[in-house]
Amino acid sequence: MKTFDRKFFLSMLIFVVPIVVICFLPYLLTSRSWFGLDFRTTGQIGDTIGGIMGPFIAIAAAILTFIAFWVQYKANEQQRQDIRLERFETKYYELLHLHKENLKEIRINDQYIGREAFLGLYNELRFCFYTVKFHVDQFPAGTTAIDLGFQLNDNKAILEIAYLLFFVGLGDKSERLWFEQMDKHCERLFSKSLRDFAITQQSIPRGTPHTYQFRNRDVYEYLSDFMPFVGHIAHLGHYYRHLYQSVKYVDNNQELDEDTKKNHLKTLRAQLSSYEQILLYYNTLSRFGRPWLDPAHPYLVKYRMIKNIPLPLADFGVRPEEQFHEEVERTRDSADKFFEWHEV
Repeated sequence: MKTFDRKFFLSMLIFVVPIVVICFLPYLLTSRSWFGLDFRTTGQIGDTIGGIMGPFIAIAAAILTFIAFWVQYKANEQQRQDIRLERFETKYYELLHLHKENLKEIRINDQYIGREAFLGLYNELRFCFYTVKFHVDQFPAGTTAIDLGFQLNDNKAILEIAYLLFFVGLGDKSERLWFEQMDKHCERLFSKSLRDFAITQQSIPRGTPHTYQFRNRDVYEYLSDFMPFVGHIAHLGHYYRHLYQSVKYVDNNQELDEDTKKNHLKTLRAQLSSYEQILLYYNTLSRFGRPWLDPAHPYLVKYRMIKNIPLPLADFGVRPEEQFHEEVERTRDSADKFFEWHEV
């Protein structure tokens, strides 16, 4: 923060102009009579000089007093700013610490814990997508979007349903939430049939591959060592809410310029593994993660929270290059690409 900035010189100008006028008062008063009063013959030359020099000395003292006041004012302002910045950084690094603690609490079947759990979560979400896609593929010929509530080849709609299956899961406690959310995406007939089909897949013994043969002869195989479709809203819901609030906390700080905000959030992004960034991307495409892409506050795009996502692994549903086509094109000729994968 500069001590003698534009604000200082503007204040000085407002202060000096009246002083200059006062300096010319002796000349103006002794050059002619004013309103019947004549000061041209009042006093000896010494009195005149003393009367003229006195104001200049007082002016100099006033200016020095003003400068001292200004320096103290700026020092106090800098101190207040330093205190606010210190408080911000203290809370920000506490948020980073809490993020790490939240990550440690994520576990799957007490087998995958912390960052390792996201590999299993990624594989399960991928399995959920192909489960929904396979179930759609099994509907008889002639089935229409009116029957299902969405277009049969709409991968974005299928992905939203798959994320619900992954995030909410199936079970007595989650059934009400499952149907409540599914009703926003498809017909109840499809919700029930998908639930029944997914339950049959849950009954397959662990260690036995799930194999889907599609009509176009594509084959998808998934081998799970834990039960799928149990839902992960309990731990992932808290994880993503905290991550979002951490980004929002930095973005809302009025003391930081844009470059400083981006540098702070690079630190946060560096805490996210490749699979965490993949799951964050798919979360933002679901109903639960839409605030990340809010046009008023597009945090995911503005701060490139998935810059390090391994694009070949995000190959189901809507691919990141498709979702962020405009951003990719805008940075195509830039050294700082939207996705790190394009910089290699």
